[in-house]
Amino acid sequence: MDEKENMYMGLIRSRCPQINITKVEYLMNEGRHNDVIIINDTYIFKFARYDWSVAFLENEAKVTNFIRNRIEPLVPAHEPLGREMVKYNIIKGKPIFRNLLLQMNGKYQEALAQQIGSFLKTLHTIPVEDAENMGIGEFQNAIAQNGRKELIEEIYRKVFPYCSDYTKEYIKQVFKPVENDDDFLSYEPTLIHGDLSACHLLIDSRLKKLTGVIGFGLSGLGDPAYDVGILLDNLGEAFLKRVARYYPNMESLVDRARFYVTLNDILWVKDIADMIITRDFTNFRFNIRERDIMPIGCRW
Repeated sequence: MDEKENMYMGLIRSRCPQINITKVEYLMNEGRHNDVIIINDTYIFKFARYDWSVAFLENEAKVTNFIRNRIEPLVPAHEPLGREMVKYNIIKGKPIFRNLLLQMNGKYQEALAQQIGSFLKTLHTIPVEDAENMGIGEFQNAIAQNGRKELIEEIYRKVFPYCSDYTKEYIKQVFKPVENDDDFLSYEPTLIHGDLSACHLLIDSRLKKLTGVIGFGLSGLGDPAYDVGILLDNLGEAFLKRVARYYPNMESLVDRARFYVTLNDILWVKDIADMIITRDFTNFRFNIRERDIMPIGCRW
C-alpha cells in the first residue's frame, strides 16, 4: 500500500467506521480527475485527485441526487464525506463495449437502444429551472459561442506545427461549419450528462440490460447534441440510429453531434501539444476507442 492509498484508507475508516472492511480494490487510474477504491464489492469511494477536481465530485453528488428519483435506469445516490470524497453503492454491471454490443442479436441491441434513448430523453427534458434551483450550473463546453474564434486560432497555432499539410486541411474543414454559420452551434440548453462514454453505461451481460449510468462529474446545462456526440463516438452511427427511435427529433442534433466528436479528438491533440511544451504529462492517457467498423469475425 503506497502513501496515497494509505491516506485514503485512513479516511474511509475514520468516516465510515461501521463498515467491516474485508476486501479492497484500488482503481487509481480509472478517472481523469478522481481516484477510486471499492470496498467489499459493495461501496465505491471516490477521491479528488487534485485540489481543483473537488468541484467535479461536488457537482456529481449534486446532479445524481437531483435526478436519481426522476430517471431510469438506476443512478446511484452519492453521499459526500467531506469535500474531497464521496461514497455510493456499487451498481452491478459492466461497461458496454461496442464490439460486444454489435455481436448481440437485433432483439437485445434494440432493447438497449430503447433504454439508452429513454434515459437521454428523460434527462434532456428535466425542467431547466428545476436544475438551476438546485444550483446546477452550465456545462463547460470548450467551444462556447463567445470564445470559439479564439479557440480555433489557438488550435491552429499549437497543433499545426506537428501536422502534415493534409491534416491541416482536414482540421480546417472540420471548423468550416462553425466559421461559415454563426448559428451552427445555437441550441436550447438542457441538463446533459457531459461524459456519456461507453465506460459510464453499465449493462448486465447475462440479461443484456442496462443497469445504470455513472460519471456525472461534468454534468450541467448545455447542448443535448453533446451527449449524442459522445454516444456516437463510442457506439457508432448505426447503433445511434436505433437509439433515435426512442428519442424524438434526434436528427436535428446529429450535425452538431458529429462536429463535437471530431472537435474532442482535436482538443485532445491540442492538450498533447501543451504537454510537449510544458513537459508535464501528468494527465496523459492513451485514448484508444472502437471505431464504427464491425467486430472481427462478423460476416461481410
